[in-house]
Amino acid sequence: KDKAKLTYTEVEYADTSISSQIYDIISVCQIKGGLAVAAGDAGIGKTMACKKYAEDYPSSAIYVTVNPCLVTLNAFLKLLCRVQKITATGRKDEMWMRLSDTFAGERKVLIIDEAQHLPIKTIEAIRAFFDSNPQLGICLVGNIETVTNTGKSKEAFAQIRNRTKLTEIRHTTAIKVNDIALLFPAIAEDEKAKGFLLGIARSEQGIRGASNVFSNAVDNGNITYEGLLA
Repeated sequence: KDKAKLTYTEVEYADTSISSQIYDIISVCQIKGGLAVAAGDAGIGKTMACKKYAEDYPSSAIYVTVNPCLVTLNAFLKLLCRVQKITATGRKDEMWMRLSDTFAGERKVLIIDEAQHLPIKTIEAIRAFFDSNPQLGICLVGNIETVTNTGKSKEAFAQIRNRTKLTEIRHTTAIKVNDIALLFPAIAEDEKAKGFLLGIARSEQGIRGASNVFSNAVDNGNITYEGLLA
């Protein structure tokens, strides 16, 4: 029963400066078609913006998030088939063609979160969706490695860098105090508490780290500066 009292829920989407920018990148990608990359530090609100966009445009936005278990071409196509509610069996070419057919027609956008994990073969197949459907927008969302020349994704993303119409990078240092007020309205009037969470959010912990601290303070029943610090 005591544990059941810890009822704090994760911070919901807020139209912060960074989240709104990621949201707008996806929107422009859908309007223009082609490839776009929205990259940034961990925990700055990228995923929340992706999910919000997919929620706002359920008929034309397709959102998937990958992890190291789902990045081979076969695994990724199966994941995408599942999201598109089509048969996820048969050869890779058969799945690819069925998926390509679902992207035809109205302007749609495919949002791929955690895209830094994708290898070359999978990226080439994703790019081919656009070659087959020139109106399709494909937005790759991930960490800094997604657009830099470092890390395991270097060779893979070199394949699409010159084909990308829009590339944006966001950092935790760009988070604003007003963003903290939007994310944590319960402390919107407490300047000291906001400043404390802003410091955490601008560190490598990001907004996710600030949310964790706020969660603990809520569980302790004290969301003042002293409670957050504790």
